[in-house]
Amino acid sequence: MIPAQLTNNIATLYWQKGEYNTARTHYQNALNAIPELKEKDEAADTDALATTLTYNLARCEEAAGNIEEATKNYEKLLAYHDDYVDANMRLAYLALRRGAEDGHKRIQKLMQTDGNNLEVRALYGWYLGRQKRKHPIVIWEDPEQRHYKHTLQNYEKHDRYSLIGMGNIYLLAARDIKKENEQEREKRRKLYEKAVEFFDKALQLDPKNAYAAQGIAIASVEDRKDLKTAVSMFSKVKETLSKDAHSLVNFGHCLAGLDQWARAIENVSPLSLSTQLHNCLLSYGGLSSSCSHHILFFLSLLLIRPPLRYYTLASGRRRHPN
Repeated sequence: MIPAQLTNNIATLYWQKGEYNTARTHYQNALNAIPELKEKDEAADTDALATTLTYNLARCEEAAGNIEEATKNYEKLLAYHDDYVDANMRLAYLALRRGAEDGHKRIQKLMQTDGNNLEVRALYGWYLGRQKRKHPIVIWEDPEQRHYKHTLQNYEKHDRYSLIGMGNIYLLAARDIKKENEQEREKRRKLYEKAVEFFDKALQLDPKNAYAAQGIAIASVEDRKDLKTAVSMFSKVKETLSKDAHSLVNFGHCLAGLDQWARAIENVSPLSLSTQLHNCLLSYGGLSSSCSHHILFFLSLLLIRPPLRYYTLASGRRRHPN
């Protein structure tokens, strides 16, 4: 008989490969084996094992789009361990994604009880980023920027999620500058430079961070119109984020800007036809509706080949949101 711990590891490998049915079977088999394990070894920490397996099964169900089953497993886990932070985070995230009334309450409670947890702070930053913000953006007044700044100054100065979040906000602020005179153009340029500083810092800490590299590529295009450098960077980003719609749309935009229409269509067209686009608009962890609009709008633009001017941002996530 395969040990439950090993079965958990096998299941996790299948989950990461996207083979959710197989992963689910292994997780359930491991959970079913726990009573027998307890009989054979009374000293075995079966509670910790059951907690890990239940959480992993819930994450597997969530990734497979079975949100109701995932929620049941998270709640089952919390019935025994109500302070299990990761499970509370997932329930808060799912509630926020579907617009449930308790989403705001859940994330606020997490910040009160576990506000020193960097994962919780990252989720709260994501939540703030989804709120309607004033334009033009005033950097020092923006709630999301103030949250990331507080994290970097008071919790972890090397937090990559916060660094990339700061870079994204500076990119957004730069876009709000109209460029009608030299003073505005200079202000815009400095905002892009500041964004690149944050992305570059994240890359120094994690040279393989695709989100930071993507941020630098976006700034290169929008600030200096350096399409060739950006294409090279987006190409490398695509190797890591091969299924991320934002990165594929950005790469397609850049290729179109260089009149490489065939490559642009090749990179973006699959998204418009994929199950991900059709099924994930209302799911938890797929394409956002705004990104799907970018894809479809971009494909329609390719038919008339106009200049393409905007690029989409994606945060440097850890385990959430998916």
